[in-house]
Amino acid sequence: MTATDLARYRLTGDQFHGLGTGFGDAAALDILRSGQASKRRLLLSTTIAQASGTAGWRRWGLADAVTLLLAAVEGRPDIERLIFTHPLLDTWATRCLRQLDDAAPQEDGLPGLGYLAGLAAAAALRAGLDFTVTVPAPGGQVVLPTLGLAYGIGDGAALVSARAGLLTVAGTERTTSVPAPYTVDSPGWRAHREMVLDSPAGRLHLVVDDLDPYRICFGQGLAARLDAATAARLHALLAGAWSLIGAEHPGHALAMRTGLRCLVPLRAPQSGSVSSSARTAYGAIAASQPPDGAGMALLMIHEAQHMKLGALLDLVDLYDPEDSSVYHAPWRLDPRPVGALLQGVYAHVAVIDYWRKRRLVDRRAAEFESAYWLEQTWRAADTLAGCAALTPEGERFVGYLRATLEGWRREPTGRSVARATRDIARAVSVRWRMANFEPPPGEAARLARAWRLAQPSPPVAAPRPRLIEAGGAPLSGLARAIQGRCIQNPATGDSSPDAPTQSYLDGDIPAAAGGYAAAVTANPADDEAWIGLALATHHSGDPAVAVPLTWRPDLVRAVTAELHAAGLATSATAVAAWLSSSGALPPGAGTADLDRG
Repeated sequence: MTATDLARYRLTGDQFHGLGTGFGDAAALDILRSGQASKRRLLLSTTIAQASGTAGWRRWGLADAVTLLLAAVEGRPDIERLIFTHPLLDTWATRCLRQLDDAAPQEDGLPGLGYLAGLAAAAALRAGLDFTVTVPAPGGQVVLPTLGLAYGIGDGAALVSARAGLLTVAGTERTTSVPAPYTVDSPGWRAHREMVLDSPAGRLHLVVDDLDPYRICFGQGLAARLDAATAARLHALLAGAWSLIGAEHPGHALAMRTGLRCLVPLRAPQSGSVSSSARTAYGAIAASQPPDGAGMALLMIHEAQHMKLGALLDLVDLYDPEDSSVYHAPWRLDPRPVGALLQGVYAHVAVIDYWRKRRLVDRRAAEFESAYWLEQTWRAADTLAGCAALTPEGERFVGYLRATLEGWRREPTGRSVARATRDIARAVSVRWRMANFEPPPGEAARLARAWRLAQPSPPVAAPRPRLIEAGGAPLSGLARAIQGRCIQNPATGDSSPDAPTQSYLDGDIPAAAGGYAAAVTANPADDEAWIGLALATHHSGDPAVAVPLTWRPDLVRAVTAELHAAGLATSATAVAAWLSSSGALPPGAGTADLDRG
């Protein structure tokens, strides 16, 4: 359990290729799992070495906890394996080391060091040892990671002991006793819940962790302790999800059986469901409860893919983490750094695969979802391939991902679905550019002056990045209406779309373009109308108008607004054509990377 125990990990070319395609064979996945366990040994050893001189170390008698932990794992590889596959051990140790690096030792020690004592007690209980150890009880709770939590015992320190398998937690206000195997809730004790799931791909043991304090690493609202009924419903959802994954996605099932150990329940959002993964919590994913097992399967596949790539990145440098450039990730409204873009592409490869297989069950909706995410992920992968921050290994890895996507792009897709997904992807892109691009100060006024003087458009300055902070990329009203029409689900779009949108849906592109043009002339701040105008002009066959409206909608909007403020209700399409007329805005303008520097 020291740094000298660490092994060297090497992936063969075939194993790296397999992971790069979005999947990975058993040997490659086992290397990722083993690498994470080795990483945790190093983190734990380093934390012990750096914390041993602090006030907290002495106050809580943590040298005794380390001795107990070593005794518990001695000759017990099963317990050692369980400790070092505990997903939140990584999060705890990483935070402790950060505190040790960033803060002067406090009189009462660093927050969180007591977790080590709880970990030692949990290991000793599993090993059947008799022991007594001091464990901090902040808030009157003692956490025994991987086992459970004692509560209501009083703040301060607690004596945790075991005799003949009986666990006793003696706090300042109350003593709680729990008989082995500590898996059932009792007064003063909340047990970890382990769920056993079966499918054609085999058995999955999954701990539902709604107790550990370090599950905060997922950056989402955490669910409180699940009551029995909610836990039973979650069990049913997970059982349905695992059955589907095992039957339809054996490759993803293999990755989960190799590495997935824990699910952290999240608080339900106002609508839909939410999920998350964390780089410092390999082996765990977090999710709220979706409506059915199919929805849970999608969340699990998505987040397990993130988990897998995170483990690979601990072994292989795929990009320069110091690179400050940011890019368009179609599933986000804000620009993303190269690492986040790579994570998104990799995870969405799994999402596409999920929907490809679901076409046999739910043809219409699944065909749309697979085609839509394939279009967006292909665009993101194309952007990723041009990132200067990629290492040679990263370039190879992205090449493997693109080969997978290219093979799927050759699969037949209905014409109406293909057009709808391209239109929606274009709408998302236009919205992103309006949110993240703006002309440099004075640029719109300069161009508007040239317009009023009836001069040709002068050269156009590159856009200035706004670098907003946002989350997911919501679809515009037109995009939702296109989706609803495509999958024949009117509930997806507005039940009473405006006249231009209705014209667009009916295929009357000239009427739609005219309606949207009138809307932005009347109100240049109408983002929805700008998106509609960009899509309509794309289908009008006039690239001189479509290119600036697609690639620099921010500029066309800003110039139109300047003219509008001067009392000139000028057509936005005329402004777009004027910007193109002198070659001042070449095709592809506005697609350059945004750079934080």
